[in-house]
Amino acid sequence: MSEHDQTLSRKKTLSSSLNNDELLLCLQAVARIHQHEASSESLTAGLPLEDGKLTPSVFARAAARAGMTARIVKSGLVNLNPELFPVVVLLEPGRACIVTSIDIKKGIAKTIFPELNEAEVEVSLSGLASSYSGEAIYVRPRLRLDNNPETKKRRVGTGFGVSFRRIEDFTATFLLAQLLLIYLPWRCRYSCSMCTIG
Repeated sequence: MSEHDQTLSRKKTLSSSLNNDELLLCLQAVARIHQHEASSESLTAGLPLEDGKLTPSVFARAAARAGMTARIVKSGLVNLNPELFPVVVLLEPGRACIVTSIDIKKGIAKTIFPELNEAEVEVSLSGLASSYSGEAIYVRPRLRLDNNPETKKRRVGTGFGVSFRRIEDFTATFLLAQLLLIYLPWRCRYSCSMCTIG
């Protein structure tokens, strides 16, 4: 087999692994929900994958490439924070799905499985708990304060309540006033016969 054929074979193998990577597909599905779509290649390029698949240990790095922040937590299913749903749930053995809501009274959970990651299905809470590994990954869009003009306006800068920007404005105004006090009398002396200054 030629070097070119070997390269094509490796690319096909990698592509096949990425298409069967449940954790990666879950990340893409959550990113899509938050309007942060990204390709498999852009999320995983250069990351240390295992058998061509994303692992929980590098999940946050992949999420960052989609403008997301992620955190792995150990928690019971019913103790997961609903304010941070949808959440990626790690299953046994090495599988994953997304939980979008949990109804404890009805004993059901609404989930998205990577095999069909654009459809939501209801499963029994007990059935999901039986395959739950005890770990989940919260994934949310990263907060970008620097890109928010309103946030910039509200920033204070020092503990005394005076921003550096305000100090700069005051300094510029003070210097301008000093220049005018020096320049105007000199101008009046030579250009205005009606002026008595100097």
